[in-house]
Amino acid sequence: MTFFEFEDDVKLQKASENYVKAYGGEFYCEEPGVALCYESKDRKESYYSPHEATSQQIYEMLTNGKPISEQWSPIEYDPECDY
Repeated sequence: MTFFEFEDDVKLQKASENYVKAYGGEFYCEEPGVALCYESKDRKESYYSPHEATSQQIYEMLTNGKPISEQWSPIEYDPECDY
């Protein structure tokens, strides 16, 4: 699922609002690219959504009571790179 598909899905927008209320953080679009990503409340960790996950799978991940950190892959930042 791309960030833009996520952004256009009303059901996922509501689920993501509820997720952010519970855990903080924010959802964003990978740059460059279109991947759906999530950054933790303290801005120290970010995660990619599973590649080729469907909207239903993303919805289930946002509503199953588990933090994204247990379900999505962490984004490894290069400290030598100027983002």
